[in-house]
Amino acid sequence: MKLMLVIIHYNENGYLDKLFSTIAASSLIPDKIIFVDNCSPTDPIHIIEKYKSMLNIKYIRNEKNLFFTKGTNVGIREALKSGADVIGTMNSDMYVQQNTFKEIMKYIDAPNVAAVTPNIRNLSDTKDCFTPLKAEGIFGKAVAIDTKDIITKTNFIIGASLFVKRDVLEKTGLFYEPYIHGTEDFELADKIKKQGDMLYIKSTNIYHRDNTERSSSPSRKTDFFEKLNSKNWYIYCLRNKKSNLILVKLALIKNFFGTIKGDNTEKQRLLGKLEGIKETWFHLTNKNKYL
Repeated sequence: MKLMLVIIHYNENGYLDKLFSTIAASSLIPDKIIFVDNCSPTDPIHIIEKYKSMLNIKYIRNEKNLFFTKGTNVGIREALKSGADVIGTMNSDMYVQQNTFKEIMKYIDAPNVAAVTPNIRNLSDTKDCFTPLKAEGIFGKAVAIDTKDIITKTNFIIGASLFVKRDVLEKTGLFYEPYIHGTEDFELADKIKKQGDMLYIKSTNIYHRDNTERSSSPSRKTDFFEKLNSKNWYIYCLRNKKSNLILVKLALIKNFFGTIKGDNTEKQRLLGKLEGIKETWFHLTNKNKYL
């Protein structure tokens, strides 16, 4: 089975040497790496060139920042066109263990398995960033599964460490592009779990920045992202369970009164939810799978 890795990148050149060097040292190296740069202010090509003798890297530089969803889909389409049997998606601020890809391919090869994610720890290897998750509650919120098992079935995998079979993506489609940031992995996980098991494996790790390790970077919790994430979340909730409309109305009332009090965060969430409700009706019967 051919494993191809899609790496989405934006202005994180300082992490690339660790990422590429650990991939090159892996016991199983991906057949191809599709590296998608979202028009970073500093072009990473000089770092990529250092590793081209060790890794088969296809470099794609977008003309503008397409954010995670659209940018990753550019890479996935390239992997599908190149004949990948398994496609992994990662961020560029990550690195892998020597056995990561070997373990992933061992578990994903089973006929009933649709997708796999490894254990995810922070960059300094001091704690797990994510544990096996399941979506529960009226809004389908992801909550941790309390388990010590090496292999655990999960029904939610984050987009930064998703390894999925080609034939599954051909049925589900790719990341839902109207969600340019946030909720896109909920949407895709909902479709993948209908095609087979999603596994969380603790026999290997991928290392990823957590919130505390992002403290030196500018905060992304801006009005724009408050509005955007709220909008995406409400489209997702309403598309997947129409009875959520009652709670959406209550949330709108809460945000409305918060806005009256002059809370700008509540204002952005209110605007996002209103836009999300409006867009829901256009997406309820959407058949475009973004292949």
